[in-house]
Amino acid sequence: MNALPKYVVSNTLRAADWNNTKIIGGDVIEALRDIKAASERNLYVFGSAELLATLLPAGIVDEYRLGLAPLLLGRGNLLFKPSDTRIDLELLKTQPLKNGGIVLYYGLKTPS
Repeated sequence: MNALPKYVVSNTLRAADWNNTKIIGGDVIEALRDIKAASERNLYVFGSAELLATLLPAGIVDEYRLGLAPLLLGRGNLLFKPSDTRIDLELLKTQPLKNGGIVLYYGLKTPS
């Protein structure tokens, strides 16, 4: 992980201490589109409902990987912010985990 390029979207950070890390401020959509176009690798977003709320309307997300853990909590952070936009997904695959959890892979549903 240390050798991989990393991008941190932030309105407050100006510098990053972690190796190969670049701070993205300003126009996040344009910056991520440029990175995505220039890279042969996938980009991943980890646990940021705020960032996803920015990316979803721009259509920049191709795939969703949702981890389901065998644990129920009475409270927590929302994965997605409330929205009036509907995004239809189709299940691409599932990956069972040793701890009893599962990773669900969803792609954008293509119109039939």
